[in-house]
Amino acid sequence: MHPFEAHPIVYKIEENGAIFVIRIRHRHEDWTGDPV
Repeated sequence: MHPFEAHPIVYKIEENGAIFVIRIRHRHEDWTGDPV
C-alpha cells in the first residue's frame, strides 16, 4: 500500500511481473461521472 495525498494506492506485483493497481476512491468524488 502506498498513500498518495488523500488516496491510498494498493498494488500487487504478479508472478509474471504484471502490476495490478487499485486506487481507493475518496467518498466525495463523483463516481458516476468518472467511474475509474
